[in-house]
Amino acid sequence: MESTGWSDDRELKTKVLCVTVFVWILGQAFVNMGVVTTLLPVIGVPLPLISYGGSSLVSTLIGIGLVISFARADKAGRDRDCDHDQDDAEVASSNRATTPSAHR
Repeated sequence: MESTGWSDDRELKTKVLCVTVFVWILGQAFVNMGVVTTLLPVIGVPLPLISYGGSSLVSTLIGIGLVISFARADKAGRDRDCDHDQDDAEVASSNRATTPSAHR
């Protein structure tokens, strides 16, 4: 079965976006911890999901929502593929049950 490339391209874009959101939130947390421990100069980066800051919290929640949305869509796609595989297996087993055996 030949791949069209569209699905592979979409999976790659999804992975890149998820890694980008992860690095963004982790980087923001490390910068905040560096400021708190005086290893970095004060630049005003809030701790993700903890510190007070409306626009930062909103953008972080949007990023997390995108990742969760992609994860749910991926799970639904895998479940749909699994259902097709089970249907194929049931058809194959029913064909074997109705086909006379040559070893009788």
